[in-house]
Amino acid sequence: MISLWQIPENREFVFKNLKSNTTKLLLKHHKDEVKKELITQIAARQRVLKKVPEWVNNQELIFSPRINLEQASSELTAKFKSRLIKGDSLIDITGGLGVDCYYLSLNFSDSCYYEKNSELAEIVQYNF
Repeated sequence: MISLWQIPENREFVFKNLKSNTTKLLLKHHKDEVKKELITQIAARQRVLKKVPEWVNNQELIFSPRINLEQASSELTAKFKSRLIKGDSLIDITGGLGVDCYYLSLNFSDSCYYEKNSELAEIVQYNF
């Protein structure tokens, strides 16, 4: 997905269709593997619109598979947590989508993110 996302026309397709019905888009583009992958990004952005609104309109970010979106902290929760602690080093050993790590890292000199799902870790590394 990362290599597909680096093509401006692909990001344009996603943002042009951000409010579209993804089922209809899938029916329309069912033979186009690239478009099908991009439609998963549209669906992901639609799902996290309320959860992480600050990230949804960032055209550089890639979103992960559905389960990771559901398990991710909300932006509001992560910002709240970030007000509670600060320090020199942060280690997030259950990285997930990276929402907590991102907001917490704003209060730390050094931050490390770990995630056992290699596909998710690759997406988050790209986003960071």
